[in-house]
Amino acid sequence: MKLLLALCAIAQSFQPALAADSVDTCDAFCQGLAQTAVTFERSQFADPDRTFYKVPSNFSRNLAPGTILAVEHATDLSNYLVPSSLSMSRIIYTSTDLNGTIQPTSAYILWPYMKPARSGFSAVAWAHGTSGNFAPCAPSNYRTLQYEFMVPFALAMQGIAVIAPDYVGLGIGSLPDGTPIPHQYIASPAQANDLANAVIAARSAFPESLAANGPFVVAGHSQGGAVSWAYAERQAKHPVPGYKGTLAIAPGLRSITWLKAALAQLAAGALSPSYAVLVSIQNKLIEGVTAVYPAYNYSGLTAASYDVWKNGVEKVQGCLATDTYVQSALLQNGNLTLDELARLDWPEDPIVQEFTNRTNIGGRKFAGPLLVLVGEIDSTIPSELIEEVVDETCKLSEKSYDNEELHFMSFGQMNHFPLIQASQHVWMDWIKDRLSSGPKNDRKLAKPKCKKTVVPGFRTNSTVQSITPNWLVAAADPSKEWEYSF
Repeated sequence: MKLLLALCAIAQSFQPALAADSVDTCDAFCQGLAQTAVTFERSQFADPDRTFYKVPSNFSRNLAPGTILAVEHATDLSNYLVPSSLSMSRIIYTSTDLNGTIQPTSAYILWPYMKPARSGFSAVAWAHGTSGNFAPCAPSNYRTLQYEFMVPFALAMQGIAVIAPDYVGLGIGSLPDGTPIPHQYIASPAQANDLANAVIAARSAFPESLAANGPFVVAGHSQGGAVSWAYAERQAKHPVPGYKGTLAIAPGLRSITWLKAALAQLAAGALSPSYAVLVSIQNKLIEGVTAVYPAYNYSGLTAASYDVWKNGVEKVQGCLATDTYVQSALLQNGNLTLDELARLDWPEDPIVQEFTNRTNIGGRKFAGPLLVLVGEIDSTIPSELIEEVVDETCKLSEKSYDNEELHFMSFGQMNHFPLIQASQHVWMDWIKDRLSSGPKNDRKLAKPKCKKTVVPGFRTNSTVQSITPNWLVAAADPSKEWEYSF
């Protein structure tokens, strides 16, 4: 990812500078970058006009969460890049945001080729990683469903149905009267509601294929890894029948809390590469806080970064690739500096602290088993930070009556996305085992059980290691790497 490479390079020689007073950072050059990037993004959408993502007239804030509003039984896949053996449906249903407000949102369901002879499909409720902050950034409208063969295609081709919410604010961006529906980025308990309600709604829409108490596993990566862990905590309080366990891959559990250490390094002029990405996503984090607390109104952004966000990325409704491309180019060109990305003290704001307290994951009762996978050299979410939360959770579990299993696995020499590929045989077998019938999967442990496993890997020095989802990025022209990593 070009942004990370730029940040890492700058971090080696960073000297603190005063934030610019000007609000003209997103000039014609900046806006041209945003338009170039968003044009590419839209070429990756199956339906650039997003005709599916309209709120049906039967929506009401009085509806129960998990209520079906619209069903697209057979999605036209002619403009998708989905394996030919698979089919897909899309649904619009109700969920609840962090403030408890009923909101309409969307999800896709990926169907395997062969249906079980005597029962409905087993399922995985899939929580996607960061796709963006605005309505066009719905993975169900990406031609490859964002994670393609890394997760959803792989699962469906193994005979497992995939239920994948877009999250509130992604896909459907406003009510018919124009009231905006913001995406509450990194408000993981809210997106955990989206997961639970997607399962409920999908079962309601397709009762002949998804039994009301059929087995399902929850899984997610990055932002979605935190969402899946948040779901395990939600399941402990509000159980959904058929739940068999949670898989959290490289989960971003406490982004703002972890960011404080990164900003302290930045203030000292010694930002380490392992914290570079946390610094780079501050605009999205601040957008997430504002989505929950509108009165906060982007207070953490500097004048320069606010201008780039509002007049560059948001103006074109850009997603992750646009934000990455614009910010990286402005940093490399000298139009923007690292210390202008956000105010150094913004995590200390009382509103931000309240948001953090409501959304931090870990250290609480959860419904297991919980399998947590990390990459040893993850440069997006440092594995040692995740391990600290695992240790905290295990200590609390040992003192409580939870009696749930937590297994932490670290994969040597693997980065944020390569981790998914390196660990596939582990998580695929684990999911299949959890979904299979038999008393062994429903037994309660005799005592709380937490364990750690280190997977050193075989010939890791000879593998092609990248930080992006696509290892083919190594063959790309440097100016096009951001496209290949989309």
